[in-house]
Amino acid sequence: MRTAILCFVMFGLLGVFSACNTSKANSTGNCDMQAEVKDFSQLDGCGLLIVAPDGKKLSPVNWDQWSAIAKADLKINISYKEVEPRMSICMSESGFIEITCASIIK
Repeated sequence: MRTAILCFVMFGLLGVFSACNTSKANSTGNCDMQAEVKDFSQLDGCGLLIVAPDGKKLSPVNWDQWSAIAKADLKINISYKEVEPRMSICMSESGFIEITCASIIK
């Protein structure tokens, strides 16, 4: 019983600390690309996408870890790594990414 309670507390604390860490800027990477978060919900199956300076529309697979930047019309600095293509209804994205670093441009 004690072990179960201890495990529950440990995982609870781990969840709190990781939740705090995900909204933090500069987690990994150097955030060297300026981009903008745009709302494409007017297109069937689309939502927020990151628009790169070259016009590519990037779809993050880990938005849930970066909720601080998941807001339309937000200018950001970002680093990412490309991930394998995924099934999507949107069909407007140029590629799928995993955000490794993000910060808001003020």
